[in-house]
Amino acid sequence: MIIVEIIFIAALISLGIITSISDVKEGRIYNKILLIYALVGIVLDAVYYGYFARDLFWLYILNIGILLVISLVLFYTHSFAGGDCKLTLVMSVLYPANYYLVYGKTDVTLYFALCLAILYGYIYLLGFSVYLIIKGRAKFTREYVKGYLSAFLKSFLSASGYICLVNLLFIVIGMRGVYINEWIIRIVCMIVAWIVGKESKLKKWQIVVGIYCIDLVIGFILGFIPFSFNPENYILVILLLFCQMTIRTSLYEEVEICNLKKGMILSSISSMLMQNSRVRGLPPISSEDLRSRLTEEQVASVGRWASSRNIMTVTVVRKIPFAMFIFAGFLSYFIIWGMVR
Repeated sequence: MIIVEIIFIAALISLGIITSISDVKEGRIYNKILLIYALVGIVLDAVYYGYFARDLFWLYILNIGILLVISLVLFYTHSFAGGDCKLTLVMSVLYPANYYLVYGKTDVTLYFALCLAILYGYIYLLGFSVYLIIKGRAKFTREYVKGYLSAFLKSFLSASGYICLVNLLFIVIGMRGVYINEWIIRIVCMIVAWIVGKESKLKKWQIVVGIYCIDLVIGFILGFIPFSFNPENYILVILLLFCQMTIRTSLYEEVEICNLKKGMILSSISSMLMQNSRVRGLPPISSEDLRSRLTEEQVASVGRWASSRNIMTVTVVRKIPFAMFIFAGFLSYFIIWGMVR
């Protein structure tokens, strides 16, 4: 059994190294590599869960199922590329269930690895942004801070109402004797806040006021104050606001027209400048996520548009090689398991 587990971990580490290198150097995670390791994982799973760890099979399926749902949500909300989602799933196939971290009363925790990956990506962006500011290649302006604060305040007030509603619903579930891990509640709240931040329809004042009214009614019925008065929560929000403001200064980079490639994402400002042009095939206004990746035809159209206006560069969203963070997330999860087992 231990030999199979060693092969699992060795395969996971080698997959992480290979995909991290290709993502950093070429900006791609190759399907051929993922397919090879997925087949290796399936063969190992058949041996491992068929003979050595039959009692862990359903735990394994449950952990992979949760990661699959999270990955699909991230993919269909255009937050994760297909390669990142597939890499996450292949790594989950290669991670042996006997090494799942136990947190509280549950060992359904493999999704912690993806949470760590996102955290590492956030820390990387924050550190890179601070570096650019120190070097003078990025900076805060009064207009930038003012505009960001206004947008953040609107998102914060909107998201707070939805998060209160989610917490109240979990309280109702808990009152019925159903135990839900606190980390699951936190992750759900984070996902809700993120969705509200992306969807402008959810921030319409009529809907937000309605959500707050529902919060007050449910809170009154349950005898709970649905809003937090803990100053630590607001200090954390302010800290996160400052970090987010810092990160946004490094999200973009200037690219020469001759170096513009398929798959790059234009900034919304650059794409807006093209909307009144008569050049055919130009991209629509960019949403600055994976929905707005340029096609070959759009790259050619941008080239024609730029030459007609004597424009040499455009602003694109900076590419983040996320494979190395996914690898680091799974590796950290394994190391933490080894330390606390």
